[in-house]
Amino acid sequence: MSGSCLWTTSLVLLAVCAKIAVWANNGDAVFIREFTLIRRDHLAEEPLHDGGQKPEDPSSRTARSEEDRDTLWDAWGSWSECSRTCGGGASYSLRRCLSSKTCEGQNIKYRTCSNVDCPSDAGDFRAQQCSAHADEQYQDQYHEWLPVYNDPDNPCALKCKAKGSGLVVELAPKVLDGTRCYTESLDMCISGICQIVGCDHELGSTATEDNCGVCNGDGSSCRLVRGHYKSQHSSGKSKELLLFFTIFIK
Repeated sequence: MSGSCLWTTSLVLLAVCAKIAVWANNGDAVFIREFTLIRRDHLAEEPLHDGGQKPEDPSSRTARSEEDRDTLWDAWGSWSECSRTCGGGASYSLRRCLSSKTCEGQNIKYRTCSNVDCPSDAGDFRAQQCSAHADEQYQDQYHEWLPVYNDPDNPCALKCKAKGSGLVVELAPKVLDGTRCYTESLDMCISGICQIVGCDHELGSTATEDNCGVCNGDGSSCRLVRGHYKSQHSSGKSKELLLFFTIFIK
């Protein structure tokens, strides 16, 4: 199947391609590519005004152009099932172009879902995907695969290492949607691309936690405590050390 695909799981793999077909009245299929654009000169221009008429307000024309552009699309479809049941996943919605021309804009959009912690015994999501290849031979051998984390070059590829050896293999070009790009980040892989996720669990959000651990907080919900520590030497003499540590107490 060609085109960009989404992978969903609860370790059942289902590929859904963003490339969709719209059936014309003559029975022919018109395929619409994901994220296609239309040049402005492909849109019909409005007739010019007579010299005696007052020129049209440019802002009004812009508003109508955007409205006309939106009418080329069908309504957004319902949201898909979440790619994960916990730990943060991704869901998508599709729409189709109603015009014989190429529509401007996107035919797919995403949102996060299942933003609840997984049970302690659920295991790591990336590790589960590596383990799923244990029954496949690689170079005529079976391996127990362990995840490779925080790949700076391609964090959304499924790279695994064989247990007990230095063998590292890319077992899939894309991890499943909702896999964390990095272990210390909420950013997640969607369709093979690392997407920014804020502490509010919104895609593209720049929201961060303050020193008190509050999302988008101003640091006022906790207080700063400083202190010093006195260490006791074996000789019985004490030596006072001033430590610059910070403790935030809510």
